[in-house]
Amino acid sequence: MIDLYCEKIKTPLGVLIAVSDSKSLLTLQFENQLCIDKDFRYISLINKSCEIIDMLRNEINLYFDGKLKEFKTPLSPKGTDFQCMAWEELRNIPYGETRNYSDIALKIGFPTAWRAIANANANNRILILIPCHRVIRKSGDLCGYNAGIDRKKWLIDLEKRN
Repeated sequence: MIDLYCEKIKTPLGVLIAVSDSKSLLTLQFENQLCIDKDFRYISLINKSCEIIDMLRNEINLYFDGKLKEFKTPLSPKGTDFQCMAWEELRNIPYGETRNYSDIALKIGFPTAWRAIANANANNRILILIPCHRVIRKSGDLCGYNAGIDRKKWLIDLEKRN
């Protein structure tokens, strides 16, 4: 059995649950998102911090204070090759800016795959650091965010203020 570290981090939007190994962050989800239990049901979660989670906690606090625009916490997202390409492109969206699904599809070389980009966003298990909240509809309307549209709007507004 693999041991992973798990810690709850309080934020203005609710409690985030961070899961990492000793080298990188694996998951950052809001407490009310059920995929945490499902994703890690065969792994022993140690309910304590480690260097990676300590780094994340510091960065998350700075981010919510409007003092951090780029995260340095190492990540290990788990997904298909396509999903990983999409998530990597999301990390290239500058703080305070948004893109639409077609923009991301075009950037990774699949110009008609905007629905697949939406699906990749829906399967993102490392919220905020892989900023799927920065992806909106072509019309400029907010849409789809597993943590809730209110949280998505709050994060976009936070970044536009700073």
